[in-house]
Amino acid sequence: MKTTIIIGLSAFLLFAAPAPFLISQQPPDPKIQALREKAEHGDAIAQVNLGFRYETGDGVARDYGEAAKWYRQAAEQGDAIAQTAIGAKYALGMGVARDDQEALNWLRKGADQGDATAQYFLGRMYEIGQGVVKDVAQAKKWYQLAANQGNAEAQKRLDLIKQGASGTSTRPCGAGQ
Repeated sequence: MKTTIIIGLSAFLLFAAPAPFLISQQPPDPKIQALREKAEHGDAIAQVNLGFRYETGDGVARDYGEAAKWYRQAAEQGDAIAQTAIGAKYALGMGVARDDQEALNWLRKGADQGDATAQYFLGRMYEIGQGVVKDVAQAKKWYQLAANQGNAEAQKRLDLIKQGASGTSTRPCGAGQ
């Protein structure tokens, strides 16, 4: 009798009741499809936006490797935001193997174009000696450039340097800072 009830209940759950355990295939979001098509055709802005969506999981499954792929493509076209984003990915090892020299290369490109976030990251790398010889003067230079654009983290790091608390953390730039 118990076996009949269990089999009957199982059959009901599989065939009669809505099954939350059955995977339903959602149709792809037309906005994401259009963005992907533009990105695949070399549109740097679309590549940055698609990279951001993969980084944050906005409309797609979060995938840092896929984010890095799209950021790099836009960075190679000279997009400062993408250069900063791919530089940060290399500095933190998110979606790519951590590589301080690649991080510095891309962050310098973004910073030279005036991107405050890239300037902050470079300041942090110089402050803690990540991929470079620790150099507080260089850190201050990059922090000041970022702070002049309103970057609050750079302003905070400058204040800490002035108070003599520079380089107190050895975490990679941006990690928990």
